[in-house]
Amino acid sequence: MTAAVPADARYAIYVRQQAVKSLQGQIILCRTYGDQQGWAEAGAYQDYQRSGSVVIGRSGLFEMLGAAARREFSILVISDLSQLGCSAADLPGFLMELKYDGVSVHTPAGAAPAESALRRAC
Repeated sequence: MTAAVPADARYAIYVRQQAVKSLQGQIILCRTYGDQQGWAEAGAYQDYQRSGSVVIGRSGLFEMLGAAARREFSILVISDLSQLGCSAADLPGFLMELKYDGVSVHTPAGAAPAESALRRAC
């Protein structure tokens, strides 16, 4: 069960370029979702032409994680879970780190699935 999110919550967007989705298209999708929820945008982070299977060179990802640790936002909006990573080792770790920092992860389809479903995310 997902905890209720306050209407005045601050959200951040993280996008990574994929073959079929442009960065701008993903930002618009995520921003529209966050705005529809009544949340205030705290920032947008992006990685251009970076694979989800490795973390090397993904400065946008690490900037976002740093902002989460500083409690600059409480919600992360991504177009889908594969934006964070496709590695079976990395994705659960990023989600647990965000959870520890008090950040809930949402996609335009709703809240992210429970940790038990993460192995099937990519």
